[in-house]
Amino acid sequence: MMKQYGFSWSAALMAFGVGALAWAGPEAVQNVQKPALSGGTPVVFGFGGEGNQEFMLNGKPFQIRGAEMHPQRIPREYWRHRIRTAKAMGLNTIAFYVFWNDHEQPDGSFDFKTGNRDLEGFLKLCQKEGMWVLFRPGPYACGEWDLGGLPHYLLKDPKAKLRTTEDAKFMKAQTRYLEAVARVAEPFLAKNGGPILMTQLENEYGSYQRKDRKYMEWLKAFWSRKGFGPFYTSDGAGEHFLKGVVLPGVAVGLDPGLNDGHWAVANKCNPGVPVFSSETYPGWLRHWGELGSHPWSGQPRPLVYGQGAFLQLVRFPRRHQFRILGRSQQRRAGKIPAGPDEL
Repeated sequence: MMKQYGFSWSAALMAFGVGALAWAGPEAVQNVQKPALSGGTPVVFGFGGEGNQEFMLNGKPFQIRGAEMHPQRIPREYWRHRIRTAKAMGLNTIAFYVFWNDHEQPDGSFDFKTGNRDLEGFLKLCQKEGMWVLFRPGPYACGEWDLGGLPHYLLKDPKAKLRTTEDAKFMKAQTRYLEAVARVAEPFLAKNGGPILMTQLENEYGSYQRKDRKYMEWLKAFWSRKGFGPFYTSDGAGEHFLKGVVLPGVAVGLDPGLNDGHWAVANKCNPGVPVFSSETYPGWLRHWGELGSHPWSGQPRPLVYGQGAFLQLVRFPRRHQFRILGRSQQRRAGKIPAGPDEL
């Protein structure tokens, strides 16, 4: 039986929206290496340990304790404050989505420089504050963002198919975006002296009804050609979410992963890689005007995770974020019917 540690995050969890976690030996907690503040010092991040199921930083077990914050949702003037708040809570990693439809402009150009779209600026700030990064470039992000970050012009063709290799127009458009975002992010990979430890492939693809394994394989091949890696996916903690989606050599993120049973399913579906809870929810959003919903009731309960658990708390802090109400959220609120991306 794995030794258990209890984490009572009370106030911390009240500030966060989602989290992530994975097993490691106790020595992982002692590895407190941070990215070089000015860059230029490469590190080696990968998988190792028993069964190749631990994260390793420069050959030593490493514990990821992360907060997710989306710079495109946060005024640039507050970025440093948010990062330092996460660091003050004992966290060591920032995870964030990149929302394609905010970066691509009406003329087809990409804006990675102005205001809270400054991707390079945010990555530099994470590094200066000594925080590692989990990079989540999509192309589909979900994140309760309009169309999950996909640009609306993809829906002009009534026969459009999204998130698949079967639609040439979609593949051409997403390749343009991925090429653009890769150019900005590549210098910030850990192996290049930057803070990016891992890159996520797609997002919650196991929940998409029209799964195309070739698409996931294409994304891995694309990012590998660009020099990115290691990789992880993020999906529900069930075999029906993971089968046909997880890939050999790609870590399994669970949305959420909360117990040994969830880990067992992930290990069965994709053995020989780390498993971690890439999204752990202590609460949920409210729609404008929605009453009678409380993010927490009663006394806070400790989260009891296994030895050396990787704990990543994401969407930080939720109470200060103003969201574009995504199609899925509007549909749940009864405001619009399901769109083609949700069928």
